Amino acid sequence: MTTPRALAIVAGLGPGISYGLAQKFATAYDLILLARSTNTLDPLISKLKSDPAIKYLKSVPTIVGIPTDVTSIESLSATVARVREMGRPVTLAVYNVSSGFKRSPFLEIDLKDIENGFKSGGFGGAVFAKAVLPLLLDSVGKVTWESGERVNPTLLYTGATASFKANPGMSAFAMGKWSLRALSQSLAREFGPQGVHVATVNIDAIVDLERSKSILADVEDGKLKPAEVAETYWDLHRQGRSSWTWEVDVRPWVEKW
Repeated sequence: MTTPRALAIVAGLGPGISYGLAQKFATAYDLILLARSTNTLDPLISKLKSDPAIKYLKSVPTIVGIPTDVTSIESLSATVARVREMGRPVTLAVYNVSSGFKRSPFLEIDLKDIENGFKSGGFGGAVFAKAVLPLLLDSVGKVTWESGERVNPTLLYTGATASFKANPGMSAFAMGKWSLRALSQSLAREFGPQGVHVATVNIDAIVDLERSKSILADVEDGKLKPAEVAETYWDLHRQGRSSWTWEVDVRPWVEKW
């Protein structure tokens, strides 16, 4: 990577997939991590900075947390202004915002859940894209890996198989993810020819977290491990522009699909 280090932005920091992404991206990038509050950001950033896999890197990354409501144009605009002030290229941005997975019969559903699904899905994804795509476009052709290969600016979305397989009782979650998938496909077709790789990673299983330890506890590798999921995102980012992938799904070996 050329110096100074380029920046990677991860929206929706939490203890799961986004934490795994931060761990992986820190090997090559300085990090801008976004969450709604410092209550979420501070402990996770402290954990990242003390992680032996990060603190003993040859080039220790700078990790900056910015409280941001990524569904708010005003909030995200203020964050992007701060990023621009750093004067560094942004070559990777990930929208990994929770859509509030909730199962409910349709006639019993709270319409607020549908609204929230859209807000964190397609709407929030669009707000994020409007903010970060100019940064990514500015970096096209300007950053290289240590090997001399060009770094292809990349916008990645965390989706779900509910975006094309809407099961009963999952209407609110599925509608939000369908809208996010549609956005991602449209952006991939529009901005791919401009040099920005847009792709979606569809999650099709429970993520291995402290709160999910009791689920499938007797099945080895039965849940998604954040560090392993992060490798898929990284592989997408490292793809050469002669063979870009738009959509990929990840699931454990025992998951029925």
